[in-house]
Amino acid sequence: MRRGRSRCSSRTGTASSSAPRRWTAPAPDTRLNAQRKAYTAARSDAPSTRALAEKARDDPVERVSFDPFFTFFLGGVAVFEDVVRVGAVGVSGQPGEVDERLALDAIERTA
Repeated sequence: MRRGRSRCSSRTGTASSSAPRRWTAPAPDTRLNAQRKAYTAARSDAPSTRALAEKARDDPVERVSFDPFFTFFLGGVAVFEDVVRVGAVGVSGQPGEVDERLALDAIERTA
């Protein structure tokens, strides 16, 4: 995200106005959510938080046996080198589908 001031203009009829837009910090839990998503993708046996959620959806015993720091929110994606898990990316702050797409794009662009 861009920090600092940006200017946007709007025109209504013949008058124009220009007002600075301020960058707003994300919610305090956004960073923690991203960290938990990455942690989950790195430590679980699933390639993403989406895959883990789908795996656990129908099995209550499976859900309660997880690490308490795991999360099922979309946006955590494991990074593989060949077939070896070497890390993970966690994104938070947008709807889950967007978080997941951003994580996948980040991995793709750095491969």
